[in-house]
Amino acid sequence: MLPLADTLHAYRVGFEFLWSELVDEARRHPDVTDAELVAGSSEIWALFGRYAEAVAAAYREASAELALRREARRSALAEALFTGALADRTTPWEAAGQLGLPERGPYAVVAASVPDPGQEPLPGIEAALRRSGVPSVWRLLPDQQIGLVALTHRDAESVSLRALRRRRARVGVSPTSTRCGRHRRRCGSPGWP
Repeated sequence: MLPLADTLHAYRVGFEFLWSELVDEARRHPDVTDAELVAGSSEIWALFGRYAEAVAAAYREASAELALRREARRSALAEALFTGALADRTTPWEAAGQLGLPERGPYAVVAASVPDPGQEPLPGIEAALRRSGVPSVWRLLPDQQIGLVALTHRDAESVSLRALRRRRARVGVSPTSTRCGRHRRRCGSPGWP
């Protein structure tokens, strides 16, 4: 989807061109007064405002729909990765890659107790870890929020633990492992990332 700013810029350029052409045409007709041009200007820019509002509203609606679709897909991939219930055509490492996780560990699993159903105990944790260079994926369940954290750099474990402590939630963290999944294959081997 084209960015909203670019779309509105194109509309503005189009309206400026239309106004320029109207002024040029008015100059060729001496019977068109300056007052009529000013009135025409008001109409043109009022139209631009209405069109820009309509485009912005449609853009927000389409963006929200795309965001919901992306989040639903991401949520389904995360659930499939956590439970091992992947579609026949999707491998665990493909699902992990689509979620932004590396093919190789080490990894840690995090579980946080949910204070009330649907309330995240670790709000913003994925974004906070991403800013620190720690890829992760999270899933909110009725009684817990679970995450798979890729400890890909030397400080990833300490960075992750600091971010988790800041959230002040009841959290459990597994020992780090280069082995993943139910099949106990090494990360990166066929059958698991």
